[in-house]
Amino acid sequence: MLPRAPIASVLVEVDARIGFTDHLVHAGEKFARPAELKRSLMYVVIAEATNLGLSAMEESYDVLAWTAEWYLRPEALEAANATVVNYHHRLPLTRASGSGTLSSSGGQRSRSRARASPPGTCRSTSSTGRASPPTPTFSTSTRPTTRR
Repeated sequence: MLPRAPIASVLVEVDARIGFTDHLVHAGEKFARPAELKRSLMYVVIAEATNLGLSAMEESYDVLAWTAEWYLRPEALEAANATVVNYHHRLPLTRASGSGTLSSSGGQRSRSRARASPPGTCRSTSSTGRASPPTPTFSTSTRPTTRR
């Protein structure tokens, strides 16, 4: 089993190896990067990737909102993501697992004895406000991946 590590520490380590945050540049193309910017970028990436939102982070909401607005534009995120994916494709274990042209995505609903929503619906709470039992979903489909 791998040792437990905070996600922020893992992101810092990954960035040190591949430099994905180098692609997260200011929309005004300013080249000077304040020392605390990388910390704010990591908080924003974690907040967005986990759907926790900026207000759940330890940093000032205003600082994170400014960072997200000016640094996490679609084209910057696409370039940063491509850096991570391309690095992953070069790892020996990845090559041993295949060509990397397919990835698992989507899911399939299975019948269970628990009462659940019909497929295609998403009922998270009942009319009384109680949570409905979840329907098991298993990932079974594949789709092509793209490398840049």
